[in-house]
Order: sequence, then structure tokens, then C-alpha cells
Amino acid sequence: MVVLKLKSPLAAVALALIVVLVTGLSLLRVDTAWVMRSEAVVEGQWGSGSGEFGRGAGADGRPRGPQAVAADASGNVVVADSLNYRLQIFDRQGRLLEVVPVPAGAATPQTEDDRAAAYGLLRPSLDWGTGFRPRPEVVAPARSSDEPVPVAKDTGEALSATRPPYVTDIDLSAGAWRVRNEAGRIDPGAGPEIYLLAGWEGIVAATDAGGNLRWSRDLSTPERFLNLPDPSLPNAPPEPETWAGYLIDLDTFPGDKGLLVSGYELQPDKLVYFVRFLEAAEAEPQDLASYELVRDGSIRIDEAAPIGLEVESVAVADSGLLYIVAAGPPTGSPAAESGASPFARDIWIYTREGREKGKLQIDCGVYTRHLRLVGVDARGLIYARLGGPGTPGTLAVFDEKGRRAASAALPEGVEAADAYLARDGTLYVSLATAEGYQVVRFEVRGHSRLVWRWAGHH
Repeated sequence: MVVLKLKSPLAAVALALIVVLVTGLSLLRVDTAWVMRSEAVVEGQWGSGSGEFGRGAGADGRPRGPQAVAADASGNVVVADSLNYRLQIFDRQGRLLEVVPVPAGAATPQTEDDRAAAYGLLRPSLDWGTGFRPRPEVVAPARSSDEPVPVAKDTGEALSATRPPYVTDIDLSAGAWRVRNEAGRIDPGAGPEIYLLAGWEGIVAATDAGGNLRWSRDLSTPERFLNLPDPSLPNAPPEPETWAGYLIDLDTFPGDKGLLVSGYELQPDKLVYFVRFLEAAEAEPQDLASYELVRDGSIRIDEAAPIGLEVESVAVADSGLLYIVAAGPPTGSPAAESGASPFARDIWIYTREGREKGKLQIDCGVYTRHLRLVGVDARGLIYARLGGPGTPGTLAVFDEKGRRAASAALPEGVEAADAYLARDGTLYVSLATAEGYQVVRFEVRGHSRLVWRWAGHH
């Protein structure tokens, strides 16, 4: 045994303090406390004037307003004012910069009745599954008796054939718009491309801030389905030739390396959910994941697809990896059960080529009938919307280990149409009430602190 002989009482006190300090530090760890702060950045009333937003009733009776929101690298906010067939661009302080018409040539538009008919076919098919089967929410298309109809400037006659498509989601390429003069206008030819998803038409398109169509692509299955039967009435006569489907979600890969689209298509004997990748405007789309929901309630996963999962929601991370909420394990996995429940859910991580990179389980803490991934930022924080049908829901942030870091409950009486995660980790949420519309900006910040090693994580 080594014995230290201290010649000074002061040295003994110093040594004792060092021992106490080292012992104390061994019992502590560094933890991160996360705080979620919010502010309203865009506010407007219902209407068709500049800075106002269109609203109408959906085919299911629920109100429908602006369908999507996005933001560029400078915090300029773009709102898809779908019922007014336009995009509105606001600066970081919420001042209106541009009103951009949706290009009429982006897609062959469906009428209100066409969209409602497709929804009438899809909705009962979503209920073919049995038990708890998480699935992306398909919203009813908006119907409005006062939708503006484009007219010819010379004759004033309605141009119903050139009515723009109904935009259901938007995203942006990299970059930001610059204010070019004292009036606060932006250069429409510069800045990011605006990607439009016309979900009920099965189209993705790109436009600039002046409403000039850059390109458009049909991302539905190339073959239209003939004699599509009504899924709620198996013995009823078939419908006319149609495409019954809905593109749900649109995401961009970092560095403008492609687009990711997910959606449903109804075929005569099954409902097919797919995750489809488009590398460039002229490229052939590729199915990354696909599964079939059969009328008898069974699920068939496409084993030929790169990702063999029954996908509920997918998001592209800042790293370019795919984060997937799935109701079941990958095809060929030794796991017999996924452990999915309305409270704890699995997130699988894949490369775009289909290589599995890991798996997380997150504890939602609340009943979650639908779990919608919004995105994953450069810090590894996972942003999601939690909740069930007819509930306002909760915005939740999980850390890289799946632990809940922060959350914000949406108030009663609020309709959350969309949530968008910008590349800088800022979250934008589209909210509607009976009185008007808001875009709320959320920022999540963390600070380090010392806690006891046995204390729970926050």
C-alpha cells in the first residue's frame, strides 16, 4: 500500500477536495436539454385577395384550406394556396413578396367531382386491413362552390380546360430568393425551383417563382386501370376507365439529388402503396418500396423492391438516408413481430439503394393512430406528428437514440394541414382555424447540463 505523507494541512485539504471532485464527476454525466420555441410568421384571413387564403369543404365534410408549406434557405415561406390555384411567398417576417399562379400546363386537372369520386373509391379500400395497421392519412379533396375559374382576357369566357391542378404538397430545391428592389419583390427567375405535387392527378412538376413551368412528370402507374370496380360494392357494375389514386407526400434529397414520392393506387383487386424515387426530370421513376392491401385484409410486400417494408411514413434525412415508420419488419428478417403499437413505434433507416443502416424504437408517449415523419435534421433530431383521426395532434422531436427530446401539443379547434422541416432544422407548421390561417415557425435548441448518471433522459 502506498501512503502519502502530506507536510501541510492545506495540501491535505486540497487532496480531499480533488478526491471529492473526481468522485462527484464520476457520478454525473452530460445531458442535453431541448427547448422548443414557436412564433407565428404568416397570418391571413379566408378569401381570394393577396395575403388571403382559400377555404372550402372536403368530400368528407371537413374544411380544407392551404395544403402545404415550405421554406427556403433564408426563411422565406411558400404556402400552397390550393383552392385559389396559386402559391404565395412571404419573407421571414411574414411580408408578402409574390403571388405565383400554379402553371395550368402542369397536369391535366381533375374536376371537383373527379377528385371526390376517386376519394370515394380509395376510402373504403383503406379499411380492408384488419387490426392495427398504421397507414398514411389520405385527406378528402377540397370542394368549394366559390373556387375561382380562370377566364379568357379577351372574351371573359371560362377556361375550364386550362384550370390549374389542385396542389397537395410542395418542396423546394436548394438556395434562397433575393429581394431585388425597394418594393420588396423577388427575382422570379433566380432562387430555388418549387416542386409541386398534384396528388389527385398523380403529377409532380417544377416551377419558378414567376409561375413558369419548368417540367412535369406523371408518377402514377403508366397503365391506366380499365373497368375499376367500386371496392365498397363488389357486385356493382365497374366504373368507367379511370385512375384512382393519390400521391401523399413529396420530399427532396439533399443537394437536389432527386425526389421521393409516396402514394396509393387502386387496382381492380388490390390497393397498392408505393414509395417512388425520381432521380431527374427525364429519368424513369423507381419503386423503392411497395406493398399490396388485398380485399380479404391480407398484406403482400413486394420482395423485389429494394426496401421490403410495409411503409406507413417516410422522410429523407439531412444525411440523405431514409427514415421509415413501418408496421412490420423487413422481408426475411428473423424478427417475427415488429413490436409496433400505438405508443412505441419502430423506425428503420435505409440508404436510397435499399441497404439497411439501423433501427430505432421511439416512445410516442401518447396514443398515435397515425405517425407522420416530417424530417431528420443535421443534428440527428427526428421530427414527427403524432395523433389520431380527428385530434389536433402533437409535434414531437426525438433524439438520435429515439428518446423524446421536446414536444408541443396543438390546441383544440386547429387543423394542421402540413409540417415542413427546413435544411437549417427549423420546423414550419401550417395551421387553420375557423377565423383564419397561420404558418408557425418552431425552433428546437439544446443546451448541455450535468445530471446524475442514474437520472432519466429528457
